Amino acid sequence: MQNWAKNGLIAILVLYAGVIVWTFRDYGVTPDERHHVAYGESVVLWYATGFQERRIFTWADVWLYGGFYDTVVHLVTRVSPLEVYDTRHVCNAFVGLLGGVIAYRLGGLFGSPWMGVLAAAFLILTPRYYGHAFNNNKDIPFAVLYLWSLFWQIKVLQVLPRVPWRWVVFTGLVTGLAMGIRVGGVLLVGYAGLFWGLWYVLHWQRERGAWGVLIKDYVLRMGLMFVIAYGVMLVFWPWAQTDPLRHPLKALTVFSQFPGGHLNFFEGAYLHSNEIPWYYAPKWLLLTLPEFVWMGLLCCVVWVVYRRYPVMHLQVGLLGFSVLFPLFYLMIAGTPLYNATRHFMFVVPPLVVLAGLGWYGVIQVLEDKWRMGVCGFVGVLVLMTVSDMIRLHPFQTTFFNRSIGGGLWGAASAYDTDNYNNGYQQGALWLMAHAEKNGTDPIRVAGGAALDVMLDMDRFAIEGIAWQADYYLTTTNMRQHTVIPGEVVHTVERMGVPLLYVIRPDTTRKHDMLFSQDPYPFRDLIWGKLYMAERRWEDALVLYQNALELKGSEANVYQLMGEVYHAQKQYEKAVVYYKKALDAGANYVMVGTQLGNVLQDAGDFEAAIPYYERALEARPNYLGALMNLGRAYFSLRRNEDAIAPLEKVVVFATDQSIHFQRLGLVYYQVGRTADAIEAFKRAVELDRHSMLSWYHLGLALEQSGYEDTAEDIYLQALEYDPHRPDILLRLASIYRDNGNFDTAVRVLMTMLEHNPKTWEGYYLLGQIYEQLGEKQIAVIAYQRVLDINSEHENTKIRLSKLTP
Repeated sequence: MQNWAKNGLIAILVLYAGVIVWTFRDYGVTPDERHHVAYGESVVLWYATGFQERRIFTWADVWLYGGFYDTVVHLVTRVSPLEVYDTRHVCNAFVGLLGGVIAYRLGGLFGSPWMGVLAAAFLILTPRYYGHAFNNNKDIPFAVLYLWSLFWQIKVLQVLPRVPWRWVVFTGLVTGLAMGIRVGGVLLVGYAGLFWGLWYVLHWQRERGAWGVLIKDYVLRMGLMFVIAYGVMLVFWPWAQTDPLRHPLKALTVFSQFPGGHLNFFEGAYLHSNEIPWYYAPKWLLLTLPEFVWMGLLCCVVWVVYRRYPVMHLQVGLLGFSVLFPLFYLMIAGTPLYNATRHFMFVVPPLVVLAGLGWYGVIQVLEDKWRMGVCGFVGVLVLMTVSDMIRLHPFQTTFFNRSIGGGLWGAASAYDTDNYNNGYQQGALWLMAHAEKNGTDPIRVAGGAALDVMLDMDRFAIEGIAWQADYYLTTTNMRQHTVIPGEVVHTVERMGVPLLYVIRPDTTRKHDMLFSQDPYPFRDLIWGKLYMAERRWEDALVLYQNALELKGSEANVYQLMGEVYHAQKQYEKAVVYYKKALDAGANYVMVGTQLGNVLQDAGDFEAAIPYYERALEARPNYLGALMNLGRAYFSLRRNEDAIAPLEKVVVFATDQSIHFQRLGLVYYQVGRTADAIEAFKRAVELDRHSMLSWYHLGLALEQSGYEDTAEDIYLQALEYDPHRPDILLRLASIYRDNGNFDTAVRVLMTMLEHNPKTWEGYYLLGQIYEQLGEKQIAVIAYQRVLDINSEHENTKIRLSKLTP
């Protein structure tokens, strides 16, 4: 029986692997994948550079996640013959396949390998899990490791108290890997602590005399598991390594209070992620789990009641608790959610395993005449789902069940569909097969954020302004397809529901039915951004005012209006709208920094500083806030205060000359000349054409008494800009101070030939001739100074002495 079950599993997995290899190129590159690619590379560099690669801490919010999976896949891409994103999609899909293996082993713990086969098949055939497995680089790996940790926890639970210590170690390792993707995996430690503890409580009630031994045993096992899990998490999470106690806790806090700027289309309404109803997560599961899963869950309840064994109850209870607790927490805490089931995908595998247990358990207790009927019924439900998956390919993430969700065709008018931009790949494939070039110019395409990695860039070019493109690709999510009018040349649809349009932009078709539907705020929002790209500020403002009159993204609209007024230098209005954006729930890090920038541009540096500081409390390494905070302090001549933020900037932005130049200036102002020299040297190394860096490096060297070295620096700088007046002036000054008057004069004459309005050159020339006793020539030079700068008092004094 067991061999037959294993053979069945192998057949399922081989078939699944074949489908992966056959279809992985059909799935699109999602907006998040670029961050994952860069993150994996940065974690490797973090170690390769001896913990010096810190740009990783400045991007988006990627540093809030552990880098385990991205690091492993990055290493695979280094040796893979496939393109980077193809490699990632194959790896991700095989992680999904691994989830099937774990479901098999977990199901087998409950009494029969066939129970495991059923659980594995159910998981692989759960459409949203299957679809996300190809290009969801956070949620699927985390979901698989979440299930794997539960497997080891239940395995330990079955044999307590005589547990091999290696099993506890394995539990800690797998739990740590889950935490090494999302810190929320720490819940798994809590599950083990609770259910292993319940076992000890039950055992203590039967053998009260052994309570001391039991407590010691429990503490040792839990302690070992937690230490291993936490240590493994830290290995793959650079940001946590910089503060192992506080940073993981801060990440948990951020995720539970994530800003509400993300939009959902739910129950026919547009809602921010912090406006969703309490039942958002469970309703999405009811709508999107296939019938064989939710009916199996009902069977599981019956099966657990029938199997009246406390240990079995603990095992199934642990699996059920791992689903119910996160869902109840999401509902009670009001955690902001978006993208349908994506953020709670990790509860789907244990749910599916429970459904498999339910069906198998009920089938086993039925008489033969009923058993075949139930098996046939389950088979029909599975075939219905498989049929939908085939028809939806590669849009399995848009699956809705028929009985509750009404299928894709019934749900599309009220719920998000392709909200992860998976469909752009299908549009890109159509373009590469059908689009023709006009002449030698590339075909201009506008649309998704990752189109450049899906198209052949020898034939195509990405166009930022949609109506200037030859083709515009747009999904139907949030009705984006109604924004840019034109000729629809291709439609990607599944089950009669359009999911993506390929459009030839043509504003004369704005009255076509597809583009003349009732107005909605996001159309105005998108057009406003397009107008901003063309600096049509007033047109953008009109659209943003229209958007505010409708139910829409108020925080985003206020922010954009602030940007328009900022660009027009209407600083007071910009401040008003940025503050409105913050009041409406905008991301404080971004908008608070923008508000500080407006105040700084208006000259109110003191008022700008608190906004930067608060933004840095939320994201301590945000470069925008750090740079501008340093600039504000520098402008107020609070040079000592400016040093700390600017020092952090150069730690993170190690390849940008301007930041080292600014830090060098601050060091120079506070008298830290040696530090200034090193900063200016680094600025010059990064940009040999940065004349200001050459100039200030020479000044700092002169200040430190290294005039000969300063002379060499100025001469090197002149190789890049032979007529640079400030550098020629300093070089002439050095020659004058060394008594090399002829060379000083020659340098000054060269400078004045190309920069005749530079009065400083004539002034220095006058000083040199005065030292040489050539009073008449000195007078001519000083008079030339006054011709250019009539208010220069020192020149007047010198002339008065030379011409009594």
